[in-house]
Amino acid sequence: MEKAEIWELFEEIVYYYPSFTGESKKAAAWHEILVKVPYDLALKNLKRYASVPANKYSPHPGVLADRTGQNIEGNYVPNAEETRRMLEEKDQMLLTDRSIPDKALERMRKLGYKSIR
Repeated sequence: MEKAEIWELFEEIVYYYPSFTGESKKAAAWHEILVKVPYDLALKNLKRYASVPANKYSPHPGVLADRTGQNIEGNYVPNAEETRRMLEEKDQMLLTDRSIPDKALERMRKLGYKSIR
Protein backbone atom coordinates (compact mmCIF):
# COMPACT_ATOMS: atom_id res chain seq x y z
CA MET A 1 0.00 0.00 0.00
CA GLU A 2 1.24 3.47 -0.87
CA LYS A 3 1.38 6.27 1.71
CA ALA A 4 -1.33 8.18 -0.16
CA GLU A 5 -3.60 5.13 0.18
CA ILE A 6 -3.12 5.21 3.96
CA TRP A 7 -4.74 8.65 3.96
CA GLU A 8 -7.58 7.35 1.77
CA LEU A 9 -8.02 4.50 4.22
CA PHE A 10 -8.13 6.98 7.10
CA GLU A 11 -10.94 8.83 5.30
CA GLU A 12 -12.87 5.58 4.96
CA ILE A 13 -12.36 4.78 8.64
CA VAL A 14 -13.81 8.17 9.60
CA TYR A 15 -17.02 7.31 7.72
CA TYR A 16 -17.57 4.40 10.10
CA TYR A 17 -15.82 5.79 13.19
CA PRO A 18 -16.17 9.61 13.29
CA SER A 19 -13.89 9.99 16.31
CA PHE A 20 -10.96 8.43 14.41
CA THR A 21 -8.18 10.91 13.69
CA GLY A 22 -5.23 10.68 11.38
CA GLU A 23 -1.98 12.53 11.73
CA SER A 24 1.40 12.16 10.05
CA LYS A 25 3.00 10.00 12.76
CA LYS A 26 0.00 7.67 12.80
CA ALA A 27 0.02 7.43 9.00
CA ALA A 28 3.74 6.57 9.02
CA ALA A 29 3.24 3.89 11.68
CA TRP A 30 0.28 2.38 9.84
CA HIS A 31 2.24 2.41 6.58
CA GLU A 32 4.97 0.29 8.20
CA ILE A 33 2.35 -2.37 8.99
CA LEU A 34 0.32 -2.09 5.78
CA VAL A 35 3.10 -1.55 3.23
CA LYS A 36 2.71 -5.08 1.79
CA VAL A 37 -1.09 -5.14 2.05
CA PRO A 38 -3.13 -4.24 -1.04
CA TYR A 39 -5.45 -1.27 -0.51
CA ASP A 40 -8.45 -3.30 -1.71
CA LEU A 41 -7.82 -5.98 0.93
CA ALA A 42 -7.49 -3.40 3.72
CA LEU A 43 -10.71 -1.70 2.59
CA LYS A 44 -12.53 -5.04 2.45
CA ASN A 45 -11.30 -5.88 5.96
CA LEU A 46 -12.40 -2.45 7.21
CA LYS A 47 -15.91 -2.98 5.86
CA ARG A 48 -16.05 -6.48 7.36
CA TYR A 49 -14.84 -5.13 10.71
CA ALA A 50 -17.28 -2.20 10.69
CA SER A 51 -20.21 -4.51 9.92
CA VAL A 52 -19.85 -6.28 13.29
CA PRO A 53 -21.99 -4.44 15.89
CA ALA A 54 -19.61 -5.33 18.72
CA ASN A 55 -16.75 -3.40 17.03
CA LYS A 56 -17.52 -0.01 18.51
CA TYR A 57 -13.98 1.32 18.22
CA SER A 58 -11.91 1.91 15.11
CA PRO A 59 -9.69 -0.96 13.94
CA HIS A 60 -5.94 -1.15 14.39
CA PRO A 61 -3.76 -1.78 11.32
CA GLY A 62 -3.38 -5.48 12.08
CA VAL A 63 -7.12 -5.98 11.58
CA LEU A 64 -6.89 -4.36 8.15
CA ALA A 65 -3.83 -6.45 7.21
CA ASP A 66 -5.58 -9.75 7.98
CA ARG A 67 -5.14 -12.18 5.09
CA THR A 68 -7.12 -15.10 6.50
CA GLY A 69 -8.70 -16.99 3.65
CA GLN A 70 -6.38 -15.43 1.05
CA ASN A 71 -4.26 -18.19 -0.49
CA ILE A 72 -1.02 -17.00 1.10
CA GLU A 73 1.13 -17.85 4.08
CA GLY A 74 -0.33 -16.97 7.42
CA ASN A 75 -3.03 -18.19 9.75
CA TYR A 76 -5.36 -20.76 8.25
CA VAL A 77 -8.22 -22.58 9.91
CA PRO A 78 -8.90 -25.97 8.33
CA ASN A 79 -12.46 -27.09 7.70
CA ALA A 80 -13.94 -30.22 9.34
CA GLU A 81 -12.88 -32.59 6.55
CA GLU A 82 -9.29 -31.30 6.59
CA THR A 83 -9.19 -31.58 10.38
CA ARG A 84 -10.39 -35.20 10.28
CA ARG A 85 -7.79 -36.07 7.65
CA MET A 86 -5.00 -34.41 9.66
CA LEU A 87 -6.04 -36.25 12.83
CA GLU A 88 -6.20 -39.58 10.98
CA GLU A 89 -2.72 -38.99 9.57
CA LYS A 90 -1.44 -38.14 13.04
CA ASP A 91 -3.06 -41.29 14.47
CA GLN A 92 -1.49 -43.36 11.70
CA MET A 93 1.95 -41.91 12.43
CA LEU A 94 1.54 -42.70 16.12
CA LEU A 95 0.44 -46.22 15.42
CA THR A 96 3.29 -47.00 13.05
CA ASP A 97 5.91 -45.52 15.39
CA ARG A 98 8.06 -48.46 16.52
CA SER A 99 9.05 -46.70 19.73
CA ILE A 100 5.55 -47.11 21.21
CA PRO A 101 5.50 -50.05 23.64
CA ASP A 102 3.16 -52.94 22.83
CA LYS A 103 1.26 -52.38 26.08
CA ALA A 104 0.44 -48.80 25.02
CA LEU A 105 -0.61 -49.99 21.57
CA GLU A 106 -3.00 -52.49 23.16
CA ARG A 107 -4.60 -49.70 25.20
CA MET A 108 -4.93 -47.62 22.04
CA ARG A 109 -6.74 -50.52 20.31
CA LYS A 110 -9.18 -50.67 23.22
CA LEU A 111 -9.80 -46.93 22.87
CA GLY A 112 -10.84 -47.39 19.28
CA TYR A 113 -7.80 -46.52 17.17
CA LYS A 114 -8.31 -48.27 13.84
CA SER A 115 -5.03 -49.05 12.11
CA ILE A 116 -2.74 -50.60 14.66
CA ARG A 117 0.28 -52.69 13.73
